[in-house]
This record gives sequence, structure tokens and C-alpha cells, in this order.
Amino acid sequence: MHKQVHLECDVAVIGGGPGGLSAAISAAREGAKVILVERSSALGGAAASGLGILGYIDRGGNKALGGLAQEYIDRLVAKRGSLGHGRCPVHNSITGISPDRFKIMAMDLCREAGVQVIFGCELLDVMLENGSIAAVSVYGKCTDIIIKAKLYVDGTGDGDLAYMKKTGYDAVELQ
Repeated sequence: MHKQVHLECDVAVIGGGPGGLSAAISAAREGAKVILVERSSALGGAAASGLGILGYIDRGGNKALGGLAQEYIDRLVAKRGSLGHGRCPVHNSITGISPDRFKIMAMDLCREAGVQVIFGCELLDVMLENGSIAAVSVYGKCTDIIIKAKLYVDGTGDGDLAYMKKTGYDAVELQ
């Protein structure tokens, strides 16, 4: 037996990897009510995989990334979760991070910004009205969650939301 839950928000972000995480935090900091859905049990995706992060410094040694991306590293450095950016002859720069500290930092940032995070849910369906997304259905732990939002962000890394929108069906009635 499973239950169905209905949620509404301004911005629904599907996928809590680097792109989805940044979209969710940025939108919430601007005052939007944000729901972030992550299929695993932690935020960060590839950024929390343990691999070094590339691209913070360009070929000339200048800062190439800033903003929220740099805030992640600054917070990790302060908590001894990174040594900061290092030069790399192949990739210009590499930034080693602690994957576990990244996951904790990502959740802290979401809490601070007021992002509602839903873990352990997979995108199940996209409901369309007149060719636009009217709602998404995510499923996990015997619960079907219908999320209606003003804006949807595909942070899946695989384009799952975009693909499902393309192949979705028109919703007859959303309760």
C-alpha cells in the first residue's frame, strides 16, 4: 500500500547534483519556496563523488569561477574539507574536496536558504497542460508525491525531466 502526497512550491528542482543544488539555493535565497528532490540519500552528485573539481582557475592562473561555486569551496576550506584550488598542467586547476564534508555543507546551505529537500525519490512522471509542465510525480518509500510548481529545473544530470516532458501526457485533472 502506498500513499499520495500533494505539494506546491514556486520552484521544483529535480536532482541535487551541482547544478540542481545551486539552482535550489539561489532560488530560495531570492525568496522562492523551493522543493529539491534527490534520488539518493545525499546532495552533491558528482561534486560529492570524491573526484577533484576542475575549472576554478583558467590557463593564465586567473579565477574562472566565483559566486556560489566559490562559496562551496570557501566553506569547505573553513571546515577542513578542502585545501583550496591547486594548479594542474592538464586541467588548469583541480580542487580536492572531502565528499562527506561536501554533502554536509550542501545540506547546511539548503537549510539556511529554506530549501525543502526530499531524499530517496525518483522522478516517475511529468504531467503536461498545453505543452507545459503542470506537475511532476516523484516516488520513494511507498509514497507518490505530486509536486506543482511555477517553475521546474532539471538537475538530474541525464535530462530526465526534459525527456519526460517531451514524451509526457496531458493531465486531465490534477487533484
